[in-house]
Amino acid sequence: VQSNPIAAPVNPGQEYATVNGVKVTPLKYGEVYHGTDNATLGLPSNLSAEQVAQKLYTEGLPARGNNIDLIQHAIDNAPDRAFRGTTAQPLSQNKDSGALLWAGDGGLVIQFKDVKGYDVNQALEGRVPTLSGFGGNPKFGEQEIAVPGSISPNQVDRVGVVRTLDDGTTRIDWIKKK
Repeated sequence: VQSNPIAAPVNPGQEYATVNGVKVTPLKYGEVYHGTDNATLGLPSNLSAEQVAQKLYTEGLPARGNNIDLIQHAIDNAPDRAFRGTTAQPLSQNKDSGALLWAGDGGLVIQFKDVKGYDVNQALEGRVPTLSGFGGNPKFGEQEIAVPGSISPNQVDRVGVVRTLDDGTTRIDWIKKK
């Protein structure tokens, strides 16, 4: 008797993810932040931040892969993963994690609204195989919320460019929708 693998949903990661083959139900997040750049978005490097922002406002973000395994997403950065990494704040209180850091100077921070997602630390706690049993997310400090790769235009709330100021601090210059 063969067991049937869990079938992936039509929009991978939207209705559930898996951890060790077990379904995990997403939570709804009012707002989360994604740090990225043109290359990661699959867009030409010659597009300006303004052009990218307007494209995201009108088209949203395309789906990624079909792999809905959160361990493979978080730890292995599986090339076929269905998720995008986001954080609940652009920059953590300790300034050591967040979408702003993932984007880097000149990169983009995208604020999504009303998305389903998975608190990666919570989902992986006690479920990641290690040499001595099971542990949690080894990338715990990222404080990641994994959201499906496909983001509709109405879920793209704001897009901004990360700027590093002369004093070393960073800010996000938000680009208005046209």
